[in-house]
Amino acid sequence: MFSFDRSRLWLLRPVVVVATLVLAGAVFLASTVREIRSARATLEQMTVGHAEQVQRVVGESQAHALAAFEAWETQAGERLLALASLVDLLVRVERRPQAKIDSIAVANDLTCLTVHWPDRPTLAAAAAPAADGEAACWSELAAGGVSSLLVGESRVLRVPAPDGGGYRLVGALRRPDGGIVCAGMDAAVLAAERRRIGPGRLLQVLGQRSGTTFLALQDAGGILAATPNVDRLSSLAGDTVLARVMATGVPASREVVFAGRRVLERVSRLDVDGRPVSLLRVGLDLSEVEQRQREIGRSLAVHSLLLLVALGAGAALLIASRRLAAARTAWAQARREVTALEEERARRERSFALGELASGVAHEIRNPLNAIHVVAQRLDREFVPTQDEAEYRQLTGTVRGEVGRINRIVEQFLRYARPAAPDLRPTDAAALVRDVVTLVRGRFEAKGVELAVSAPARLDLAADPDLLRQALHNLLDNALAACPAGARTDVELRADGDRVQLVVRDTGCGIAPADLDRIFNLYHTTKPDGTGLGLAVVDQVAAQHGGRALADGRPGGGAVFTLDLPRGGVPEDAR
Repeated sequence: MFSFDRSRLWLLRPVVVVATLVLAGAVFLASTVREIRSARATLEQMTVGHAEQVQRVVGESQAHALAAFEAWETQAGERLLALASLVDLLVRVERRPQAKIDSIAVANDLTCLTVHWPDRPTLAAAAAPAADGEAACWSELAAGGVSSLLVGESRVLRVPAPDGGGYRLVGALRRPDGGIVCAGMDAAVLAAERRRIGPGRLLQVLGQRSGTTFLALQDAGGILAATPNVDRLSSLAGDTVLARVMATGVPASREVVFAGRRVLERVSRLDVDGRPVSLLRVGLDLSEVEQRQREIGRSLAVHSLLLLVALGAGAALLIASRRLAAARTAWAQARREVTALEEERARRERSFALGELASGVAHEIRNPLNAIHVVAQRLDREFVPTQDEAEYRQLTGTVRGEVGRINRIVEQFLRYARPAAPDLRPTDAAALVRDVVTLVRGRFEAKGVELAVSAPARLDLAADPDLLRQALHNLLDNALAACPAGARTDVELRADGDRVQLVVRDTGCGIAPADLDRIFNLYHTTKPDGTGLGLAVVDQVAAQHGGRALADGRPGGGAVFTLDLPRGGVPEDAR
């Protein structure tokens, strides 16, 4: 015959099996989420690196392209002023110059060729060869400063196009009779010339590379050059991100929608001879990132289905076990007291084993920690390096600090694993709450977080004041870590019949739905430097008082933590 250890049969109980499956599922979900975040961060880093390469290439060619285009634009402006002078002469010497004005506009591909008087009808070219079909540009010139021209003065103006797609080049001349002659070149002509002699050709070549959705050079006047698929983009005046990058020179990344799909846009400033001249906007394809997320999502779905099947089997095992227990009620009644005694003994054995394990772990860890701490102290006091002494002192200090941090974590675990019995006595909870808030208020003010308290003048209950104070400290530490500057935290103490509720409400980052069910679990934390003990201790303190700890919140909407405690101490059925 074979034999087995009956004391280990509790490991095969349905509740233990289901709990093990749930724990495995939580670990799997956490690792999957980490993998998704890691994959997205890696791919986005690659795309940002590609954008920075494009910025370097375009930046090197920008100076030459800008000088060439400025020279062409200067010549074009002089030609527009010459045409304006020609029209002025025609109006002076001919009685009906309309036909010649029309031919000049067509021959020179002008978007506007007009003579405007404040008290007479405007004389304009009858045909407008520009794509927008406008025959006059006075409404746009009025905002460009044309009205400030003195008699005989001429000027070349940059007039933003009404659709935000660049700017027009206009030559304006003030006549002796107060009229103004203007000859304007369409924004599309300027854009085409920029693409021909400016960085536009380079942008088109770079835009054909895999992973690039669009490229555009832009300044306050509009789009200077872009890939062919760019029709219009947000202007600097109407986009705070663009304005901030242009003002500070610090690149920015964001997700935008371009041509109906999501892309990662990298915005950086290009400087020539130490002065900012334009912004480079690079749209990067996120399809690879989304494809990777879909693959991980499908893997998560498959594994979740398998986990659900396993959980279903465990639940079926649990239901079958309970039905079997119901069928054996008569026999189980005779065995109930013996079973209760065995379970109590097993619980005490497990608690004792946990205490022994904690003591052994603490002992085994503390000895080498103390040795490391002593060695670090001796290295800091007794040895003087011949070079890099500052770095040497920093390293030894870091070793001592990390040893102390590990030692504190061990002590926290010991206090949680072997909590002292609560010393319940009449306690003024209102005074306790106000004392704790006064102690931590300075830390909240230093971070710029408003802290308010609402409590009656006095509220008595049977509680351990030290444990209650520790729980409130942990809740306020959690709220302070979740709140940015400008947020608010409220502490409220109220009585509800024979129960007392202590509520800590903040307007911080909130709680993800997936974290609500496990927020009080031991070692569950969402903070990079957290230990996962703070809220677990809060839940333990609530249980020691015969109450419970509750949490509620949503991402970005703040969080609410509630300690619901009986006023008269631990009920008999909860001891």
